[in-house]
Amino acid sequence: MLRRLLHLLNLRTGASIGSTIEAIEANIGLRGSVLWILLCAALLASIGLDTNSAAVIIGAMLISPLMGPILGVGMSLGINDSAMFRHALQQLGVATAISLGASLLYFSLTPLGQATPELLARTHPTLLDVLIALFGGVAGIISNSRRDKTNAIPGVAIATALMPPLCTAGFGLAHLNWSIFLGALYLYCINAAFISLATYLIVRVMRFPQRTYVKEGQQRRVTIIMGLLLALIVAPSVYFLVSVYREERDRRIVKEVVVEGLRAQGNEVLRWDIMRTDSTNLVRVYFSGLNVVPRQVAQMEQRLQQRDLKNYQVKVSRVNISKEEIAQLSEEAARNLFQNMQLEAELTRTPTIRTTSSPASNPLPSAAQVLREVRAAFPRVAGLSVARPQTDIAPDTLRADTLLTVAVAWQRPDTVPTPAEAQRLYQFLQARLQQDTLILSRTPLRAMRQPAPRAVPITLPQAPTIPQTLNTPTPAARR
Repeated sequence: MLRRLLHLLNLRTGASIGSTIEAIEANIGLRGSVLWILLCAALLASIGLDTNSAAVIIGAMLISPLMGPILGVGMSLGINDSAMFRHALQQLGVATAISLGASLLYFSLTPLGQATPELLARTHPTLLDVLIALFGGVAGIISNSRRDKTNAIPGVAIATALMPPLCTAGFGLAHLNWSIFLGALYLYCINAAFISLATYLIVRVMRFPQRTYVKEGQQRRVTIIMGLLLALIVAPSVYFLVSVYREERDRRIVKEVVVEGLRAQGNEVLRWDIMRTDSTNLVRVYFSGLNVVPRQVAQMEQRLQQRDLKNYQVKVSRVNISKEEIAQLSEEAARNLFQNMQLEAELTRTPTIRTTSSPASNPLPSAAQVLREVRAAFPRVAGLSVARPQTDIAPDTLRADTLLTVAVAWQRPDTVPTPAEAQRLYQFLQARLQQDTLILSRTPLRAMRQPAPRAVPITLPQAPTIPQTLNTPTPAARR
C-alpha cells in the first residue's frame, strides 16, 4: 500500500526532464517578439490598475513573459549551471526595469492617475502571499515538467501575479509615494523569490542532472546564503500579517459592540467605518431607527475599552428615513444619499481655526506661538495648526464633535513619526493646550502651506471613503 502511494506521488512519473530544461532555458531571453509582449503586458496592467479593471489586469498576467527568467533562476540553481544563473538574473533585471519604466511613463502621462482599490490592494503583502507564491511556483514547475502540458499554467500565472505589483510600484514612483512603491515592489520580490525557490526545490526532488560538480562545502554555503535571503524577505511579511490580523480583530470587536448593539435596539445600520488618526480612532456609524442618547454612546466606548480597544470614540449619525423607504431607494439614490452624508460629516468634523474660543471655554493660543514651542522640542515638525470644531447640532445629531484638533506637518510629506515620538508630542500638546483629550493628525507639508481665508493655514483632511464591504481584501484579491 505504501509503495503504491509513493508510486502515485512520484513526480518523475510522466516527466520530461531534458525538454523541461531546454524549454525553460529558451524562455529566459528577452528579444524580438518577447520584448514587445513584455511592453504590452506592462501597459495593459497599468491601464487595468488605473481604471480598476480586474479583467484587463488578468489579461496582463496571462501574457506577461516575466515567469521565464524567474523559472530560469530556480532551474539554474537546482542544476548548478552558473552560466544559466547569470543569464537568467540579468534578463530578470532587464525585464523588471523595462516593466517599471513603462508603468512609470504611463502613470506620469495618464489623465486619471488616482489610487484605485486594485492599486492599493497590492501594497501590503503578508505571509499568506508568501505561501501563495510558493505553492503557485510548485504547481508551475510541475506543470512545465510534464510531457503532456496541463492547463495549470494559466492559473499559476494568475495566482502568482508578477506584472500588476510591478506596475503598482511604477505608480508609486510616478507619484513619489514611497509607501506604495516599496509595498508593491516588496510583493513583486516575494513572488519572484518564492517561485524561484519552488522551482529549485522541485528540481532537487526530481533529481534533475547536474551541469557541473559542486563541492559539499560550496553547496552548504549556497544553501545558507539562500536561507538568509529568504528569511530577510519573509520577515516583513510576518509583521504585515500580524498588522492585518489586529486590524481585522479590531473591526470584529467594533462590529460586535457598536454595530450589533445598534441593531439589537431595532435600528438599521446603513454604513460604518473606522477613521484612524495618530491619537484617536473614530468609529463613524450611519443608522436609521430609534434615537440614541449620548449615555448609550458612552457605554459603547466603555465596552470598547474593556475589549482592549483604547482611544476609540464612537460617532453616530441618525438618518431621518424609514427602513421601508431605504428598501425603495434605487442604487444610485442610495449612493448619492451616503455621499451627501459623508460630505456633511466631513464638514462637521473639519474645524474653523480661531485663536480664541467661546467665552465658556479656554482660549486657544495662536498656531504660530504653539509652533515655536513645539519646534524647540521636536525639530522635525515643519508646520502646525490648532483648531476647535464649530458645528451646528441638528435635531438628528447626537452630539457635536468638540474635541480640539491639532494638525502637524513634518519636514517631508512621507515622514512618519515613531510611536514614541507621537506619544511625546501628544502629551506635550495636552499640557500646553490644557486639554484632557485632543485629536492629533499628520498632515502633508505642501497642503499645510495653502492659505485659508481669514484663518491660520490648515490642511483639510481628505474625506473618508465609505467602504462597500466590511471584509478586508484577501491575499488572492491583491493579485
